[in-house]
Amino acid sequence: MLAEIQAAPVPLTVSAPGVSEGTIIGVADLTTDELASRQLAIDASAVASEDASTEVAGRVSMYQNYVVQSGDTITSIAKAHDVGRDYIVWNNLDLSDPNRLAPGDRIRIPYVEGIVHSVRTDDTLSDIARRYDGKTEAILDFKANNVPDPSLLQAGKEIFVPGGRIVPPTVSIRPGTPTVPLSQSGNWFWPLQGVLTSSFSAWHPLGIDIGVVTGTPIVATQGGVVQFVGGDPWYSYGLHVIVDHGNGYESTYAHMNGFAEGITTGSVVQQGDTIGYSGNTGRSTGPHLHFEIRVYGVPTSPIPLLDQ
Repeated sequence: MLAEIQAAPVPLTVSAPGVSEGTIIGVADLTTDELASRQLAIDASAVASEDASTEVAGRVSMYQNYVVQSGDTITSIAKAHDVGRDYIVWNNLDLSDPNRLAPGDRIRIPYVEGIVHSVRTDDTLSDIARRYDGKTEAILDFKANNVPDPSLLQAGKEIFVPGGRIVPPTVSIRPGTPTVPLSQSGNWFWPLQGVLTSSFSAWHPLGIDIGVVTGTPIVATQGGVVQFVGGDPWYSYGLHVIVDHGNGYESTYAHMNGFAEGITTGSVVQQGDTIGYSGNTGRSTGPHLHFEIRVYGVPTSPIPLLDQ
């Protein structure tokens, strides 16, 4: 039985309407859903006002979801939305090559320059500010964050760091292996069995991809404490889990279809425990698992550890 995924306010989706040349869209031509979407866009434009204080307005004011159109580039999108190019890249780290957008790709665009961060169990406001070279005062002053008590951050909630930035890590390159082995041994387990479709490289610098059918059980590569369970099925890593293994090591399991029963933020898992099931959520081109290992926050190739 998969854990229930609680619904959350959905950010605004922006997409160019498909109309014939010379056609003018009037209110009478719109469906109820389209009218509601138009009203949401109008409401979003006023989010910066002093009266914008609802949870939905707060969510929308951090960023908007955008569907890439033919001819779009990161630079043109950034210019159209008046934000720096890097801020779009930094808020869409799942883009393997930001210079090769395809029509239909889904990305998120911050309304102002900054970084969206998903809070983990051990996060403090000062930790988050330090990680992105931001300021705690700026995070508190950003109304959409709605942080009444800085000492009681809610795990899984999104926090916006105004002016925050990401320093690109140094990438080491090591060839991968063609398939995941059938047997498991050693200090690190393969998270599942399948075909290695993307290795850790300069073109895929965050982790590896393992192609499998939807619903394949995913196991913890090593014992640890679950730091994050959740995500947005619409963008980026989709539904994903992050496990802290201690000594600076953490693993990420992305594009999941759902979570194993009992897997919640703060859960203790043993090596080989099922934590969820593979899927195709987020920015994904097909059913697979995106798997990462980070050492003190820096992505590293999982292959040398898994091959031990």
